[in-house]
Amino acid sequence: MKILISGLKQGLTELADEVSADFLPEKWRELYPGLIRCNATIDRFRRELKIKMDIRLEGRYACDRCLTDFNQEQH
Repeated sequence: MKILISGLKQGLTELADEVSADFLPEKWRELYPGLIRCNATIDRFRRELKIKMDIRLEGRYACDRCLTDFNQEQH
């Protein structure tokens, strides 16, 4: 998610976006092959910014005990 600071109005702004994992290094794309969901709440007061981000993605893992592959959401 890219946020253009110059275009933000004063006060609260909420943004949501989904981005592909294509920008990740290849070894990470194997672990996180799906979309990355980003939600941002930005509070702008004059030249100050407070940003709260919520990032969710699904990872592909292997069980240490039985070696079965499984997916799990991370946030």
